[in-house]
Amino acid sequence: MRKLVILLAMLAMAVTINAVQVTMMGTIPGSTGPVSGIYDRYNGLTYISITNDNIVLAVNGSKVIAAIRVPPGPATPLAAPNGLIYVPNTEWSTVTIINGTHMINVIKTGDDPQRPVFDPINGYIYVADHYGNAITIIRDTQLIGSITVGNNPLPPAIGVNGYAYIPNYYGDSVTIINGVNIIATVPVGRNPETPLYDSINKLIYVPNNGGNTISIINGTRVIANVTIGSNPLTPTMDPLTGLVYIASSSSLYIINGTRIIAEIGIGNATAAPTYDSRNGFIYVPTNRGLLIVSGTTIMNNLTLTTSSQPIQGALNYLYVPLNNGSIAILSMPRYSYLTIKETGLPIGHAWNLTINGTSQIINAPLTMIRLPPGTYEYTATASGFTALNGSGAIKAMGNYTIQLTSSPP
Repeated sequence: MRKLVILLAMLAMAVTINAVQVTMMGTIPGSTGPVSGIYDRYNGLTYISITNDNIVLAVNGSKVIAAIRVPPGPATPLAAPNGLIYVPNTEWSTVTIINGTHMINVIKTGDDPQRPVFDPINGYIYVADHYGNAITIIRDTQLIGSITVGNNPLPPAIGVNGYAYIPNYYGDSVTIINGVNIIATVPVGRNPETPLYDSINKLIYVPNNGGNTISIINGTRVIANVTIGSNPLTPTMDPLTGLVYIASSSSLYIINGTRIIAEIGIGNATAAPTYDSRNGFIYVPTNRGLLIVSGTTIMNNLTLTTSSQPIQGALNYLYVPLNNGSIAILSMPRYSYLTIKETGLPIGHAWNLTINGTSQIINAPLTMIRLPPGTYEYTATASGFTALNGSGAIKAMGNYTIQLTSSPP
């Protein structure tokens, strides 16, 4: 007899939630003006740039462990896989390199450097020099060189094969480079912002902030211009569902491929949305508060006044820069990812998995489901197969195996 074995691997669940419960853990004194940051998963610290104070805070949980003095105008940093932090200094046209809590180098860039972006294919770090009309290229702690691009470039998105897609804000175009070579320059809409790479569909989404469209690029060609609300901001994506989220001046648009599948009224977006990999939530800063979106539904509206993107931290921490200058420390729920692997079915043979009464048809040998903490009842069936152990309960932790054995002839 042939057998179908389905491995259900539950990652650890750390908290109990009822819908979306959020706990305020405290605040960090900050400063009025821009605040941005990044979580470094390599050392577990969160680095927060306080632009007006010319410092970068190294934060562990609810504690500031270091205030690192840097050149004027620190903006959104990059946490690179080499364990180093790259901080653009917009007023001094430099990038500060931090190791742990120590500044180890300062590299000269062009005028007004933007958030650095890492290219995993060639190991380069690209820094858009917004007023210098160039891209500075860094590897580790060394300056490689620069490339002249269009007018007023912003941080790029890294696409398939390591191509970097650089929006030229006042050039109404996207320059595509591979390593240190320009591949193409593609016309798009008015005032393109930083794009998003969709790793599922292999597409680049370019929000045209001066208009009301999203230009979608495949390779070096624009394949669609999707009309949305005015002044769209940099998109984010849920890599599990493949949905792309784009905030405009009045709505949040949810796109699958090249098609809008939902529009949610949000008021005025005050910063671009962000994705939280720990629970699948999309955070949308608006003039009404910080919206928490799951799928196509607003799960909660936190009455926090912010014009900045939230910053993820270690464990459950989320840091929200507030307009009053302080940084709110929140504890967010963590979900689990249920990894489902089947063996034994013919290629392309569909099977059905029902969890707590919700069913889905699965055609792939490997899929993933995101679940809140809890215990879940399941059934698994496949046409032409009967389940030896096709129903039961999925525990909060550990592995679970369902074995389906084919029906006798």
